[in-house]
Amino acid sequence: LPPIDDLSQAPGFAPLPLPAPIAPPVAEAPAQDFKAVPPPRLSELAPSSRRTALAAPISAEQDFSTDIAFAGGSRSLPGDAMPALATIADHMKANPGLQARVSGAAAADDPGQARDVALARALAVQRYLLSRGVMSDAIKVQPITNGQDRDGVSVTLVVPA
Repeated sequence: LPPIDDLSQAPGFAPLPLPAPIAPPVAEAPAQDFKAVPPPRLSELAPSSRRTALAAPISAEQDFSTDIAFAGGSRSLPGDAMPALATIADHMKANPGLQARVSGAAAADDPGQARDVALARALAVQRYLLSRGVMSDAIKVQPITNGQDRDGVSVTLVVPA
C-alpha cells in the first residue's frame, strides 16, 4: 500500500462524532442571610432508650458520658449503641480538645477471662469511634476488672487538664 498523507482518505476511516453542546451556566441563587441556630443538646439526639444516660457538658469540670450494655459474654458492639456512639464521635470531631475514656467491664468468674472480654468490648467501641473519624490519640481504652458485676462499656468525654 502506498503511504497515506491524509488520514481521512484511509480505508475504514470514520470521523468521531462531535460532543454534545455544553449547557449554559445556571444563574446562582441569591445569598440568604441565615441566623445562627444553636445545635440541639446531645441528650436530645440520643435514642430514647439512652437519654437517661446522656448528659451534655456545661463546663470543663462536667463530663459527657454514656453506658453501653453488652449481652453476657458478648464482645460484639450492640446495634442499639450506634446512635449514641455516632453522637459522641460527631461531638468529638466538632470539639477536637475532647478525649474519650472508654472503660470496658465484664462479669465473669475467671478474672483473666473477664479482663479479655472487657478489653475486647472497649476495643470494639474504639474501632467504631475510629471508623467515624475520631483521632486515635483522643481515645483512651482500659478494661475494668476489679469485681465488676456488669456487662458493658462506659464512654466518658473529658477535657484533658
